[in-house]
Amino acid sequence: MFKIKRTWTFKLFVSSVVVALLLSAFLVALAAYTVLLSTKKRVASYSQACSQQIELWMQKNFNEISIYKSQIEYDNLNKDNLELYLPVTHALHDAFPAGIFVGNENGYYVDGSGWKPDENYKVTERPWFTGAMKSDGFTITEPYVDAYLKKPCFSISARIKADGPAAVIGGDVYCDYVSDLIKSSIDSTFIDGVLVLTQENNIIVADTKSQISAEPLFDQDESDEGRKWLSLVSGKGLTSVKREGKTVFIFCTPMDEFGWYLVTYVGLKTILLPFKNLIITDCVIIFLFVISIIILARKLLTSFTAVRELSTDRKKINESIADSYIVLGYCDLAEQRYKKIKSDPYVLRETGENEHLQTCIYSILRCLADEDYIKNATAFANCETLGHRLESKRSISYEFFGKYYGYCRASFFPVEYDSDGNLSKALFGVEKIEGEILSLRDRLKVEETLIDCVRALNMSDDYDKSIKELLEIIGKYHGADGAHIIDFDFSANTFCMSYEWIREGVLSHKEEFQNVDVELFRRWYDIFLSHKTLRIHDVNILKGLYPGEYKSLSEAGMRNLIAVPLFEGKEFMGFLGVANPSVNTETNILLESVSSFIVEVHTKMKYMKELYNLSYCDNMTGCRNRHAYVEEISRMERDRETDVGVVFADINGLKKTNDSKGHEAGDQLITNCSALLKTVFSREDDSIFRIGGDEFVIFRRYITRSEFEKGNLMFQQILDESPILSCGETWIEVCENVEEKIKDADAMMYRRKSEFYIKSGYDRRAR
Repeated sequence: MFKIKRTWTFKLFVSSVVVALLLSAFLVALAAYTVLLSTKKRVASYSQACSQQIELWMQKNFNEISIYKSQIEYDNLNKDNLELYLPVTHALHDAFPAGIFVGNENGYYVDGSGWKPDENYKVTERPWFTGAMKSDGFTITEPYVDAYLKKPCFSISARIKADGPAAVIGGDVYCDYVSDLIKSSIDSTFIDGVLVLTQENNIIVADTKSQISAEPLFDQDESDEGRKWLSLVSGKGLTSVKREGKTVFIFCTPMDEFGWYLVTYVGLKTILLPFKNLIITDCVIIFLFVISIIILARKLLTSFTAVRELSTDRKKINESIADSYIVLGYCDLAEQRYKKIKSDPYVLRETGENEHLQTCIYSILRCLADEDYIKNATAFANCETLGHRLESKRSISYEFFGKYYGYCRASFFPVEYDSDGNLSKALFGVEKIEGEILSLRDRLKVEETLIDCVRALNMSDDYDKSIKELLEIIGKYHGADGAHIIDFDFSANTFCMSYEWIREGVLSHKEEFQNVDVELFRRWYDIFLSHKTLRIHDVNILKGLYPGEYKSLSEAGMRNLIAVPLFEGKEFMGFLGVANPSVNTETNILLESVSSFIVEVHTKMKYMKELYNLSYCDNMTGCRNRHAYVEEISRMERDRETDVGVVFADINGLKKTNDSKGHEAGDQLITNCSALLKTVFSREDDSIFRIGGDEFVIFRRYITRSEFEKGNLMFQQILDESPILSCGETWIEVCENVEEKIKDADAMMYRRKSEFYIKSGYDRRAR
C-alpha cells in the first residue's frame, strides 16, 4: 500500500513539472510578442511627443525674435538706440541668455550681452547673416561653439525690413535647452536616448545619454552614408540598425520646418530587460508550483493519520494565515465585542485589553494609519453599517498608508448570519501589502494629469487662459469645488487671489479674497515658509482654535482644503490650493509637481510684462504710448469698430512751466494731467494714450453717443474750475481713416486752447 502511494506521488510530481515548463514556455512567447509590440508603440509615442514639444518650444523662440524685430522695424532704430535697447534683452529669456544681436551689411554689429567681436569677425560672412539674407522668414544655422559662453548653440535669425543698410536680427539658442526639453519629455527607463540631428551634415544637437557637442555624428568620409541612412529610416517606423557592432532600434521623425531629424533609439538590452524579470518570475512560479505539489502530496500521504494529527495540521495552517496579518480578530456584532486572534505588540500596548467592538477597531486604525488617512479609515470601520456594506460580498477593504508598515489593507470578512439573515459575526484584519501595484496605478494617474497640466501651460501664448485651464485640470483631478492661486505681496504683507477655477454651481469668492492681511492666516504663512503642505481635513476643527481663520473659510463655503507653497528660488510668492477636494485627497504629489511649472509661467509673465511696458507704456505717466496708439488705430480699422468716442487733450502752459519752474515742475504737471484723465476716464473700456510731450488721446468704447456727450460736458466743467488741459471731442460711427477723423477733435481742442489763452493772457508761444 505504501509503495503504491509513493509511485502515485512521484508521477504527480513529474506531471506537475512538465505542466509548469509548458506553461512557462507559453508565457515567455506571449511576453516576447507583447514586449516587442509595446516597445514599438512606446518609442513612436515618445518620439511624437518629443518632436511636438520641440516644435512648440521653437515656435515660442520665433515669437520672441518677432517681438524685437517688429519693435526695431517700427521705430527704425539707429545704432545709438540699438546699443541702448538690445542690452535690455540680456538674460531676459531662457532661450536667449546671451540676448539678441543685430548686424548689417556694412559690418556693424551690436550684441545684447555686450560681447565685442575682434577685427577678424566678418558679419556678412556669418551663417546667421547669409542665411537670413537669402530667406523671407526665419533661418536656423548649423550648431557651433559660441565664443561668448563657450557652449554649443545654434542661431535663429531673420532679415529686418527697415530703411538703411540691409540688416539681420538674431539670437543664440543653446543646445542644452533642447536636451533639457527632451529629458523632461521621455522616460529613460524605456528609452535609451534621443538625438536631434541636422539635415546638412548630421551634427548632434542634443543627446540624452551623452555630453552635448557640436561634432558630426558621422565622420567626414561617412557623411554621404549618414545622409542615406537618415533618408532610409525617416518616417519608416521602428528600424533595426547596426552601430559600432551593436543592434539598435531607432525611430526617426523628420521636423521639416527646421530641417532637423528627431532620432529616438532603444538598445536590444533595454528591450530584453523585461525578459530577465520574466525568467526570474517563471523560475519562482515553477519552484512554488513544484513545492505546492510536494506539499499537496505530503498532505495526501498523511490523510490517513489520526484525527488529532489532522487537527494539529489545521491549527498550523490557521497560524500561518494569521502570520500575514498585523492585526486579526473576531467581531461579534450581536454582543458588540471584539476578540483578539493576533495583534502587533505596539498596537496591543496602545489599545489595551478593551473588548468593546467599535472602540477597539477605531483604536487599532488610529494607531496604525498615517494622520492623512485616519478620517477615511474610521469611516470605513463603522460597524453600524457593516452588515449592509458586506451584503452579497465576500469582503470589503480599505487601503491606507501606515505609520510603521508602509501600505496596509484593512478588511472585513463575513463569518456568520443569524436566523433573520443579519450579519452576526465577522473577521477584521489589517495586513501589510506590497504597494507597488497601488503606487504604480496612482503614479500613472498623476503622471497623465501632470502631462495635461504641462500641455495646458504650453499650448497657448495666452498665459491667463493657460493657467485657468491648468486650475480646471487640477480641480477635476481632486474632485474639488475650486482651485486657486493666491499671491503674496511682500511689500503690503497681504494675500491676494490672482486666479480661480470653480465648479459649475459654486459661488466665486475671488473679490472677497483680495488684500487679506497675512496676520489672519499667520499659521498658514509659517507652514508655507517651512516648505510644507497645508491640509485641513475639517474646517469645523478650527472653530475653537483659530476663530478668525474658521470664520473666513466657512463664509467662503470651504469644508476642507489642500495647499502647497510656491517659491521663486528662495522667495515665497504665494500658494496653490484646492477647495473641498473629494477624491485623491491622500496625496499632494500633483500639486507639488505642477507648482514649479506655475512659478516658471509666473516668472515669464513678469518678464513679458516688463517687455510690454518697455514697448507700449509711457514710463512717466503709465499711460499707453504712441507705439501702442498707432497699433490700436490699425486694429480698430481692421476690425471696423463702430461707435467710438474720441477725446483729444493737450496740456495748458507746459512750456511756460518748464521755462519758469524747471523740467521737474513740468514733469509733475504732466503726471497731474494723466492722473486727472485716469480719474475721469476710468471705465474698463476707456483707453488713454500719451502720443506726444503734452498730448493725450482717449478712446471710449461700448458707450452711447448721449452718454459720451454727457461725460464730455461734466469733464469740461471740471476743466473750467482747473484749466490744466484743453480738450476736443469727436464721435466715430465706423472706424475708417481714424486719424483723419481725430483731426476734428484736435481742431476743437485748438479752438478751446486759443480761447483759454485769450482769457488768461497767456502767450500762445508758451504753450
